[in-house]
Amino acid sequence: MLERPRAWRVRGAALRIAGGLAVAPLLALVPPHAPWALGALGVGVLLARRRWQEDYTLVDLEGACPVCGAALRPPRGRLQHPHPVTCEACHHQATLRVDGLDSPPGPSSG
Repeated sequence: MLERPRAWRVRGAALRIAGGLAVAPLLALVPPHAPWALGALGVGVLLARRRWQEDYTLVDLEGACPVCGAALRPPRGRLQHPHPVTCEACHHQATLRVDGLDSPPGPSSG
């Protein structure tokens, strides 16, 4: 699990919005004009929002399915709270919970 700093999230979100803004005028040349441009802007905003919310990234997971015992191999990506993990062997959906992630990240008191 990687903790993503605010600067990483801001830079990633800004790049995705800039990408949507750069592609929208090009797609506006293709008929029907408005839906393609609005779609590009919408995708840019959606991807930016996802990057902004990525406080932690799931890099690797070692564990076994509670039903069939097969190794769990979730894809690398944004760590959700709780994070769904699907077994490739039996398609059982387990839930990954990480201690300390239920509260927002920040300085600990004590």
